[in-house]
Amino acid sequence: ILLCFVFLFDVLKNGYKKPIGDTIYKSISYIVLSFLLIVIIQFVMTYTYYDVPLISTIKVGRGYLYLFVFFYFIQFFNTVEKLKQLIYFLFIVALIQAIFMVFQILGFDFTVSTSIRELGDASDKVTRVYLPAYFYAALCFYIGVSFILSKVLISYKKRLFCITLMIFLSILFSYTRTYWVAIILGMFSIYLFSRKKVKEKIVKKVMIASVILLPVLTIQADGFMAQRFTSIFNEVGSDEGNFIFRFTENPQRIEAFIDNPILGPGFVHSSYAANIFNFIIDTNGLSESQIDSGLITLLVTFGLAGVTWVISKLLILIKLQRKQCIPIESALRVASLAFIISIWGTSATTYGFTYPDGIVALAIALFIFNFNFGDKGA
Repeated sequence: ILLCFVFLFDVLKNGYKKPIGDTIYKSISYIVLSFLLIVIIQFVMTYTYYDVPLISTIKVGRGYLYLFVFFYFIQFFNTVEKLKQLIYFLFIVALIQAIFMVFQILGFDFTVSTSIRELGDASDKVTRVYLPAYFYAALCFYIGVSFILSKVLISYKKRLFCITLMIFLSILFSYTRTYWVAIILGMFSIYLFSRKKVKEKIVKKVMIASVILLPVLTIQADGFMAQRFTSIFNEVGSDEGNFIFRFTENPQRIEAFIDNPILGPGFVHSSYAANIFNFIIDTNGLSESQIDSGLITLLVTFGLAGVTWVISKLLILIKLQRKQCIPIESALRVASLAFIISIWGTSATTYGFTYPDGIVALAIALFIFNFNFGDKGA
């Protein structure tokens, strides 16, 4: 709310600083505004259809309005220098998180921001490191990789490589398989949408890395990380493991979507969901398993209208990415697109862009994708 007031005050005082004649900005602003319109419609539909208090409906759906922060960045980060400051800040956040994680793994517990937990029973435990800034770590990793491959900011190449490597290791040693899959999906997206010369460079580097890592992976075939990675393929389609758990814990939500396929059940607060949909809600309201699947949350909250918005957004971004631009713009577009695809692509087992922190990260990624250097210079 504070950001909204700051934004509105600055607009009244200085006018809205939208990019002039930028077709990419227009397309992305339509993407954002269409989603905000869906959210407002869902407020009204939920309130009228289920006869629930408006305040409870707003409480459930208010986090989706955070996508509005896209326009805040357009207003206040509209120069190349400010964009650099924003990206530097994101890299610092991701780097600090990586450093704290290393300290925690070594036994020095300085902060509760990252937490190490052992999951499972006594005979089969998995250590998992929860990264609160995972979205920004992933986004910064893609930006770093895209810059290095595109030879952007070549004078900072060594420092950028070291920082990007540390961010990658923080994701790797989270032991979270969904994060691993997201990185693979994001890297494939970078390859898919990069220019021909960059693709050739990726193939060469992958071949070199394979020659170096293949013997290590062969030796460590029975190691913990190798087993955890291969378990991804073993659990998909099986009746055991985390993947099927996400869906078996959500049958009521899926049934509620089937009963309301167009817009979904909407923003029904957990206090009313038990009576309206016969949901079994735990004492804390929405259970962890119910928010772990962004795909199911999307279907329940926005129905097929939400899915249509997601698919349309991806198709529009892919089309916009092909527009001619300078190398640094291309690198940022590819990185942002890889981030968005990787998070949506793994949202079946994480909450993805359906929770406030993910929604803000999506807004930042859209802003970075949108940024037009024009005659501002690099």
